[in-house]
Amino acid sequence: MLLLQNGSRGPLVSFLQLTLKDLNLYNGEIDGIFGINTSNAVKEFQTNNNIQDDGIVGENTWNLLLPYTQVPTTIPYTYDILMLNLKAILNKYDFISSSSIGDSVMDKNIPYIKLGNGPKQLLYVAGTHANEWICCP
Repeated sequence: MLLLQNGSRGPLVSFLQLTLKDLNLYNGEIDGIFGINTSNAVKEFQTNNNIQDDGIVGENTWNLLLPYTQVPTTIPYTYDILMLNLKAILNKYDFISSSSIGDSVMDKNIPYIKLGNGPKQLLYVAGTHANEWICCP
């Protein structure tokens, strides 16, 4: 699981800051730097959700944040953010499922998304050069 704490940096921290800002817990700049303001916002979120308020974003905190995440449009969209958004979608909608079609050359899991449970299903696979929607009869 993705672990963020004081001193962490990057797009995933920006994603966290955006989520906390949407919850009115963070009012600082979206700068991708996990500093004291981000830590305080995380601690407040943790306290509000009755988990240990250590300011560290681990599995428990991410799981509680997932319902509040959105697809960001103002920061770089990374693989880790994609996987968190996918997890949030899977937790919310029981007619969506996902698995893997293998690993990329960068040793990252390549997910696919299947919509529907009936005799006709829709399969989404993200490719390098194109996105494909495949309808399964």
